[in-house]
Amino acid sequence: MQQPVYVDTLIAINFIVDYFLLRITALLAGCGPASKRLILSAALSSLTSLMVFLPPLSPFWSVAANLALSGGIVRLAFPWSGKRTFFSRAVVFYCVNLLFAGGVFLLCWGKAPKGLLYLNGALYFQMSPLFLIGAASLLYAGTWLFHIAMAHGRIASKSSSVLLEAAGVQVRLTAYLDTANHLRDVFSGLPVVLCTAEGIRPLLGEEGIRWMKEGQYLSAPPPERAAALRLRMIPFSGMGGGGVLPAFQPDGLWLVGKDGEMRPFQAVAAIAPNPFRQGYDLLLHPEIQAGDVQSSPTKEKTASQSGKAIHHRF
Repeated sequence: MQQPVYVDTLIAINFIVDYFLLRITALLAGCGPASKRLILSAALSSLTSLMVFLPPLSPFWSVAANLALSGGIVRLAFPWSGKRTFFSRAVVFYCVNLLFAGGVFLLCWGKAPKGLLYLNGALYFQMSPLFLIGAASLLYAGTWLFHIAMAHGRIASKSSSVLLEAAGVQVRLTAYLDTANHLRDVFSGLPVVLCTAEGIRPLLGEEGIRWMKEGQYLSAPPPERAAALRLRMIPFSGMGGGGVLPAFQPDGLWLVGKDGEMRPFQAVAAIAPNPFRQGYDLLLHPEIQAGDVQSSPTKEKTASQSGKAIHHRF
């Protein structure tokens, strides 16, 4: 007797699951796409579950087809931010799908749901819609809580606040002591800190933000406001590959303690076009300790954050 497959149930199940998997991908990748894009992507992604009606594919072609579909879904779900970012998001989305499928098979090991069918990378089983929504919601909630714990738990001891001054403008940044950051400027010998383009928006301006996010910094000169930073390119390398990033020498950098005490330090600031995971604006070099901040003479400064002037007294 052949396994009956109900198209409406198949599409509905995959739409709900794919939406939450895209949400988890956005959380892990540290980006916040519009909900409308995620809903549209999940809707189109759910249609790929119709592959279950195709003749069985070989393992190679099944994996190749799912990789291609994952890339298309990610391209639709998230704004374009360069090839490297697109590739990393596609890998995260595919790995999240694999982990979810593995979890489902693990649950099915003890007691298989009614009408379980897995073919050509498409999963189908009959179950209560309320149970499915609840399970997907719990999966997302667990990932979200893990993300919050990583940001505010024991890793918080490595975080601090940094005041950066350049071109007559000051910005207050949330920094994280990244032990994997070993970049050093070959000209000055100073350690390199990585800041996001969005974090220093008051320095770059709107045109500078577009110049960074669209990858124009690789081929086009900086706009007028960004050019005031006297940018130059420095090489970098990491697990995701290598390349160059625009960098500048800030006029001043201070680690800011919880009680307002400040400790100056020197570094070259490289600009990353995309946001970091967990919402940090700046990644510190291991040589720059983000713990205790020594006292310094009290002074009054005006800081600008997110384009709005904020008055701070230190």
